[in-house]
Amino acid sequence: MLFTGLSLTGSLVWILFNLQRESDRKLRFFSMASHELRTPLSTISLSAESLQVNQTELSARQKQRIIDRIYQTAQQMGQQIADLLTLTRAEAGKLEFNPELLETSAFCQQVIETVQTGIDQPIQFTGSAHPVKAFWDKKLMRSLLGNLLSNSAKYSPISSPIQLTLTSDSHRATLTVSDRGIGIPATDIDRIQQVFQRGSNVGEVTGTGLGLAIVSICVALHRGVWTINSKEGQGTTVSVTLPLE
Repeated sequence: MLFTGLSLTGSLVWILFNLQRESDRKLRFFSMASHELRTPLSTISLSAESLQVNQTELSARQKQRIIDRIYQTAQQMGQQIADLLTLTRAEAGKLEFNPELLETSAFCQQVIETVQTGIDQPIQFTGSAHPVKAFWDKKLMRSLLGNLLSNSAKYSPISSPIQLTLTSDSHRATLTVSDRGIGIPATDIDRIQQVFQRGSNVGEVTGTGLGLAIVSICVALHRGVWTINSKEGQGTTVSVTLPLE
């Protein structure tokens, strides 16, 4: 009887501990999401207010610049929301996987065009020597590639180009994103693939710590593998290899 009571008590403590840990995790998650979404919302609000108040004084070029800023910020916010939904659905075991046949070079160029409007660094793309088609989930792959390119831009000098290379063989395609940014300390490489984890050298650069966790989820669903090679102060190269079918 005593053993049963102790066993039940231990089980209850364990359940409460996990519930508390999950509660703390969700609180941290939503606090982080609130903080990250507040910044683009503020940018959109202030830009719209400036356009409204000063519309008679602004030149056509100045107005277009403000409109472009609103559009770019809205895109950034949309990607953040998409990442949050991907993560929550994955943790709940409800993330859908809908592969379709994609022409990989054309797909990469589409993602580059979207990301390029919101960053200063030029993205240089080198495609495969021949057309490559793959059964990939377009939505998930857009998040994967968008996060890698955005991360490279976030932690790189404005004038430093970002390299995206696509290579393939008869069974697999490899996407490689390289930058010359701040790099990742060796002690951080393993943990930054986890949710909310960021490099210890990011300084005042804002971020959710969700990007590489999203990449990990997308790679796993596509039955692929990925690697990070980085040296602090010398840049980072991330390679993602996925089956074509």
